[in-house]
Amino acid sequence: MSGNLWEKLKTVLEYIRDNVTKDSFTLKDPGNSSNDLADTLTSYDKQQLSDDMKNMLDRIEENDENIKTYFPENPKFKEEDSNKNRYGTNGGMPVPPPKLNFG
Repeated sequence: MSGNLWEKLKTVLEYIRDNVTKDSFTLKDPGNSSNDLADTLTSYDKQQLSDDMKNMLDRIEENDENIKTYFPENPKFKEEDSNKNRYGTNGGMPVPPPKLNFG
């Protein structure tokens, strides 16, 4: 996948929308790859998930501000004002120059 964060997320949502109802669709548990989470969904659940993905994508396509409804911004990772000079800081802590050798 390539593109910005939204383009990558959109690709994933479209993939789920288009494939979750297929018998070959799998959703591996990251903690146990032999556990297929898709097996826990009924055919109705899979269709509902596909419909939900379609609805979400349609609403975001209508108005890109709707993405904030589905994916609220986490204040912990809120982007800082782009006019602020962020070079050399990390949450207020000084950052050493990239090529500084500590010994």
